[in-house]
This record gives sequence, structure tokens and C-alpha cells, in this order.
Amino acid sequence: MDKLIAFFLCFVLLPFYLVAQLAEDVIYLKDGSILRGNILKTDTGVNVRFEIIGRNQLVIPDSAIRLILINQQKQSTGNETLTSPVELSADVSFYGGTKNSGGFTFVTSYQFPFRLSAGVGLGTEWFSYQQFPFSTDVSY
Repeated sequence: MDKLIAFFLCFVLLPFYLVAQLAEDVIYLKDGSILRGNILKTDTGVNVRFEIIGRNQLVIPDSAIRLILINQQKQSTGNETLTSPVELSADVSFYGGTKNSGGFTFVTSYQFPFRLSAGVGLGTEWFSYQQFPFSTDVSY
């Protein structure tokens, strides 16, 4: 039962983790340039190792940096939708023909940019005995 609770917590906490990835670090350079990405390593007084889009890494000397902002919300360009690519759905079922039968299922899915959606789910069903179905969901 403890494993089941841990599994459900993963499905509940996973969307929050993915939303947290919408933050980025911003470095303002003295020449007026603005770099957005993730700070990998900081050597105070020497340089900063910075990762930008595409896993490209830059080593920026401290003398070229004017300001560093950490964990800033990513700016919207206006072209993308503001909906989360992660969807958590719950399904409650009642089955006829048997006494005290029913169940519920939770499915967490991710919507890829090219219309593909994939997810996994776990639930419980009660008949004359209890079952724990595991499900996968793929749609295009």
C-alpha cells in the first residue's frame, strides 16, 4: 500500500516539477547583450559557465557581466500557447452486475509539440477482490 501511495504522489507532484522548469537564469552583459539559459557553475571573481538553448555552453568572464538574475520566469513570445503540456486526468467507474464494484484511475500524460501525446496511469478496481491496473495512453 505504501508503494501505491508513493506512486500516486509521483503523479501528483510530477506536473508541479515540470511547471517549475519554466524558470531560467538571465545574464546581462556590459556590452548590452542578454543571455537566457541555465547557470551550470560559478567561480566567484573568475567566470560563469552558462548553458543556452541547444546545450551550448559559454564561459563568461566576471569582468563582462553586469547583472545575473536567477530563476526568472521565462518570457512568452506570444506565439506559443500558455497551457501546460502536462495533463492529469482522473476517471471514476461504477460497474453493473456485481455488488459493490467500481474503481478509479489517474493518468498523467505529456503533449509533445508535434501533436503526439503519451502518458501512464495507475488505478484501483473493486470486484470480489481488489485490482491495481497499470495503463498507458498514446494518441496522435
